[in-house]
Amino acid sequence: MLDTGSDTYNVVRSWLDLDPYLVLAGIAAAVPLLALRRLRVVSALLLIQFGFIFRNGYLPNPYVTAMLPFAALCAAGLLDAVLPRHSPDGDTSAGWPSVAWRGLRRGAVAVAVVGSVVTLAWDWTPKIHTAVTLDASAPSRNATRWFLAHIHDDGTVITDDIAWTDLTIHGRHPLPAWFYKLDLDPEVRGHFPHGWKDVDYLMMGKPPDSVLAEVPIVAEALHHSVVLKSFGNGEIEIRRVLPPGCRVDIPPARCGPGPDSAAARPGDGDGQRPTGGRGRLGGGAGEPARDSGDPVRRRDGVLSPGDG
Repeated sequence: MLDTGSDTYNVVRSWLDLDPYLVLAGIAAAVPLLALRRLRVVSALLLIQFGFIFRNGYLPNPYVTAMLPFAALCAAGLLDAVLPRHSPDGDTSAGWPSVAWRGLRRGAVAVAVVGSVVTLAWDWTPKIHTAVTLDASAPSRNATRWFLAHIHDDGTVITDDIAWTDLTIHGRHPLPAWFYKLDLDPEVRGHFPHGWKDVDYLMMGKPPDSVLAEVPIVAEALHHSVVLKSFGNGEIEIRRVLPPGCRVDIPPARCGPGPDSAAARPGDGDGQRPTGGRGRLGGGAGEPARDSGDPVRRRDGVLSPGDG
């Protein structure tokens, strides 16, 4: 997590960009709460979750949602622990130092509560306004509409997870492949014997360099592609992949390896692709999708990952 170029760092940074207050306040409160028996388990669970962030490996974006309830309990629990209990009515045995100490504790809790409310209202108001007024999914929807309206060949398309779902629901054939699968799933990669040269289109934003380092085929496809249309200030782009010797005006079916292509390449002859384009599968977020033989499902084009 301490490596500023790592995926984990970028995920954690995205959490804190949205809201740094609750998670950090909860973690800070959890440390002293280990000494308080009634909240020890809650604070320990939060600190264990926090510790897992520092391990090497994949960190899911939604991981923080499991931490939020414990962070809220720890933050509120610390304030409750600091707040002094009311002394019995009529108890005059306490001296002025004890009374002053209780007043100081009440004042500290009041300042913390008021400060939190003011800070959160100041920071959250514009974010809440953006959340309820901005259509964050519009670029993906618009990209899907444009792709289906303008790309009529059956070339393969590599997408992010959002575009994969959109194109699959709208019946794109062959089904798209999720970009992680192209490099990391051997079964999906086996359908692309010529690597990036077997990719016709990309429908995704540009991943961080740390992600591209894990998916070299996708990185090469991006490097050899041109933007056909951009949506949401580059949030998602539709790109055409151009092998050497190919042009945008040449259909993908004529750009692949083989003697019938417009850009035949020596040494690629053993990997003939179907004449209908390089697309042969729909490997999305699961296994490569195969035709189930059900005419209704063929018509709808919704072959869920792993079915068949």
